[in-house]
Amino acid sequence: MTQAFLVEQLERQQTEQRVWMSGNVADDQTHQATWKLMAELVQRPDFVYVADRKLATTANRNEIARRGGRFITVLPATRKEDTDFRTTLREKPDTIPWREVYRLTNEDGSLRDLFRVCSYEHLSKEGYRLLWFHSQGKAESDAATRSRRMQKAIQDCTDLRERLQSARTRFRDRKKVETAVAAILEARGVSDWLQVASSHSLSGCSYADWVEVDSCRDEVAEVRAASYFADSLHSLRA
Repeated sequence: MTQAFLVEQLERQQTEQRVWMSGNVADDQTHQATWKLMAELVQRPDFVYVADRKLATTANRNEIARRGGRFITVLPATRKEDTDFRTTLREKPDTIPWREVYRLTNEDGSLRDLFRVCSYEHLSKEGYRLLWFHSQGKAESDAATRSRRMQKAIQDCTDLRERLQSARTRFRDRKKVETAVAAILEARGVSDWLQVASSHSLSGCSYADWVEVDSCRDEVAEVRAASYFADSLHSLRA
């Protein structure tokens, strides 16, 4: 792995510093050493260190803060803070206030993206400031991507229904059908947005009727809309 750093002071001197690190070392184990080297290069600790979520271990952030440093990184989705915020967003979206912070426009003046930040003050379990941002552009991109995935999953389920109608079908019991459907939804990444329901009992070989894609139920549509919103959020620490 090669990491190149160019800081303001060195740029004025037209000097580039490169730090070479073994590709066998995990990223979360290199940030402290990288930060210390940059602090030596700029001869002060209070620069803003920006890195991906591998920086977001408690040990890394505490060490930088202990030395007087500042950082911005991404909150891993596995953190409880992330789960709690997304749960609130889905269940009580009206309780989360948003404030516009930046508009990005095209050359013709049309809106390209709109960024908002949650107005409430949030802290991580370690006490670091936690900011939630929403991107309108990413929300729209997420919606388009999700729509494509859903259409592909629906087509896969339709193909499966045709296979079930064949006299030579291998699906002779309900469990196999359920497993096949679950595999389709998982492979397409749409388990949260598509539901496959049965409108007829499974008797004999009449399995085709069981594979019915139901993506229009109110509760499913509601969760799907909230997911667009939640998945277009990025949490940053400053």
